Amino acid sequence: MSYVNQLVSIESTPNPEAKKFIFQSELVGGSISYMFDRSHTQRSYTSNLASFILKNNAISDVMIASNFIVVTKVKSSEWESLQKELSYLFVEYFCNSQEEVVISSNDKEENCVDDEISNQIKKLLNEFVKPAVAQDGGDIVFVKFEEGKVYVKMTGACNGCPSSTYTLKNGVEVMLQHYIPEVIEVIAV
Repeated sequence: MSYVNQLVSIESTPNPEAKKFIFQSELVGGSISYMFDRSHTQRSYTSNLASFILKNNAISDVMIASNFIVVTKVKSSEWESLQKELSYLFVEYFCNSQEEVVISSNDKEENCVDDEISNQIKKLLNEFVKPAVAQDGGDIVFVKFEEGKVYVKMTGACNGCPSSTYTLKNGVEVMLQHYIPEVIEVIAV
């Protein structure tokens, strides 16, 4: 068990259905996170590690970030045995696999936009919001800016978290409105 503890540490998140597994080494480069779920919808990348984790029917989705993985369980599952099982699964994967964590991705940036306001929004989200939500095991992804409304996607532990709506409205929305007067509202999609 001591080797497992050296490889991965586990933190709770504000979302009771999600746990953050933190690793000593980098899993993927940069501040990009990759979200995987059972439906495999709208995804331009694959991961053997995510597929390996999602074989467990107690897991609903997986977010892989720079040095951590957020695992969200189905509501009927219990964390007590599941987190121990996942810790050993990570040890098995990293000790036996020679493959990259994210093995294939689309080279195009997902939300590539050219207008000035959208670029300002993305910059503020990247500099101020992403680091804060990453500490809680989540991510916020800019989707679009349209008619004064900022559309974002909450992933990882933020997806389905009881406090994410409060954070979105009283934190992100207020901050964006302060710096960018054109922002009327922030909406999670």
